Amino acid sequence: DRLIRNAVKMNLFGKADDPRFFTELKLLLNEENAIPAINRLSEFGLFPYLWPDLKPHLKIDKRFNQCLIHAQKAITWFRLLYLDDEFETWIVYLLTIMARSPVTVMTNFCNRFQLAPWIKNFIINEKTLADKTSRFLNRRADLKASVIYTALKDLNVEGLLFLMAVARKEEVEKAVSMYVTTMRTQQPLLNGDDLKSLGYQPGPIFKTILETLLLARLDEQVSTRKEEIAMVNREFAAFQSN
Repeated sequence: DRLIRNAVKMNLFGKADDPRFFTELKLLLNEENAIPAINRLSEFGLFPYLWPDLKPHLKIDKRFNQCLIHAQKAITWFRLLYLDDEFETWIVYLLTIMARSPVTVMTNFCNRFQLAPWIKNFIINEKTLADKTSRFLNRRADLKASVIYTALKDLNVEGLLFLMAVARKEEVEKAVSMYVTTMRTQQPLLNGDDLKSLGYQPGPIFKTILETLLLARLDEQVSTRKEEIAMVNREFAAFQSN
């Protein structure tokens, strides 16, 4: 209840665009399990002050609560992986709270609380890409490894955990989990030096070749250096220098 008490002390009700209010909110959402605190915000009627244009109608319904629970589980799961990646818990919860709102609503929120430009841009970019990716993955009937990798590779940890929170299909949640734990660290066996020895000149084509090899490796189309070399010579022979 600290956020609520401090809001009263600072006389912020009715003018919740004060940056001090956001500082308190950020502390609240930085808890690994922020759900009880979010529920208290709703019970005390603070949602209209924080998110006046949040839909549907500023209340915690079944779907809203389900997403919050999944966000909390995703955050805990990621921490238990003991990876080196750092991420902001409060951004995951904020994205989840705003899941059903358009990007314009998130932009209005960032502007009202005068978030630093780099934080605002990060949040807006993450929501924009995550929303698009969520729609794409939920429409796919089959999710090949290469499709998953391509869809998720530009998202940061906050966006990935947000995707797990709002996933409507178990396959999507599993896809994000597989990407985080195995796919994103995969590399082709060949490297730039190998490509030069095969007669290719350094340049943008190197990136294209290596990405093609990686996607093929993810889909188990190649597994050895010999198979990768054969694919390069087959697919990119026109780029070899003679």
